Amino acid sequence: MSTATPLVKICGVTSPEDAEWLVADGRVAFLGLNFWRGSRRCIRAELGRAICEAVAGRATVVGVFVDQSEEDVRRVLDLCPLDWLQLHGDESADFGRRFGRPWMKAVRLKDATSLDAIPDYVIDAAQPLLVDAWSSVAPGGTGTVVHLDLAARARALAPRLFLAGGLTAENVGWAIERVKPYAVDVASGVEVTDVPGRKDPRRVRAFLDAVEAAR
Repeated sequence: MSTATPLVKICGVTSPEDAEWLVADGRVAFLGLNFWRGSRRCIRAELGRAICEAVAGRATVVGVFVDQSEEDVRRVLDLCPLDWLQLHGDESADFGRRFGRPWMKAVRLKDATSLDAIPDYVIDAAQPLLVDAWSSVAPGGTGTVVHLDLAARARALAPRLFLAGGLTAENVGWAIERVKPYAVDVASGVEVTDVPGRKDPRRVRAFLDAVEAAR
């Protein structure tokens, strides 16, 4: 088992109401808001602002973007006070550094060659990186389970690793044991069945309990 309990990021939050109860007991450190129009969990910047205001000081709010222009990202930032950015497409490290706030690249693990780009994005041990499952359907949030052997190899390259990709209460303990991530990231695994974005309190509690049990 890992020696420290990973932090938890719940992604694809779509309402201030969900955001408030998700952070209420202090066990969720990060909330992810999706601003990519191709996502079933995409929200407008104005709604993002309301979510940020609802959880101010209680969680780090991460904005998810996929191959969007600098102008698009800045338009969101003008309205929504995001704490971090998450770049889930083919963006460069230079692009990530343009916005004056913490950011992390998401790398989808298709095969061993997916690891080759990681050193371009992780210049020191403090730089976070997210790894996710590869899917032909969408960049993320598909429920496809991440390749844990590749994720463990990515962890050796990126100490501050966020592990995403098909995590649920049933498999997150094994994933933590295998990869030893800095944080785990979940979306579909804690949602109301067939309602993308709507979080299920029972499934969230089960997930958080499973993370804590995997110390």
